[in-house]
Amino acid sequence: MKAHLRLSWNPVEMWRRVFGARRRIKYFSFWDVPRTFAFEYSGKVYLLTSEFDDVLDEYPDDYEVFVVSGIENLSKVSDWKCIEPLPKTSIGRVPVASVRFDESRGKYVDGSFLGAIRRS
Repeated sequence: MKAHLRLSWNPVEMWRRVFGARRRIKYFSFWDVPRTFAFEYSGKVYLLTSEFDDVLDEYPDDYEVFVVSGIENLSKVSDWKCIEPLPKTSIGRVPVASVRFDESRGKYVDGSFLGAIRRS
């Protein structure tokens, strides 16, 4: 008996199959990719930063990953000033190259990289 393979051409379904669960981001700086951005995952708000390093005269290869306290979701976050004063706990680093974004690089992130965080 032949097995039939059903393929879905639904863009959302294809994204999930290729990239896992996508999460909407709010970014606060951008150079080639979001350099500082936040997103919600499993009931937490995460903040990733990879800001320009004046000493190295380039962007670092890693994001520093934080969990943000004092906020339950990003619905009320309009800009960086909403997140900047909140307490943040560093949970490690992850290579910028391992973080996958949507085609525009400004709307969604695949949150599966969280399993690959190198603890500080």
